[in-house]
Amino acid sequence: MAAARLGAVEAFSRRLFQALFVNRESPLDDAVCLRITSEIGLDPKIFAAALDDPETAAALAATVAEALAAGVFGVPSFVAGGRVYFGNDRLPILRHMLLKAGRPEVDRD
Repeated sequence: MAAARLGAVEAFSRRLFQALFVNRESPLDDAVCLRITSEIGLDPKIFAAALDDPETAAALAATVAEALAAGVFGVPSFVAGGRVYFGNDRLPILRHMLLKAGRPEVDRD
């Protein structure tokens, strides 16, 4: 949510997923998050302030409530076309579904 509020959700998410699923690093490790923040060009102090902002907490609570209402039960999960896609291994299926639905913006690395 902090990265989204700073306009860097895609870059942060991609690097966070790489850290978690490729490098097997914990997203709960402050050093990992600070490294990712620096790698994508965000000021770590501004990012930390966004993390501590009550608006970030409120946005996170709203997103979690929306996800639970949609049937999300773990990370990573994606909701598209009324279906929940759970797990990193489901990303190719989700990508195929989005491309079939005419969403060419997903056709990138």
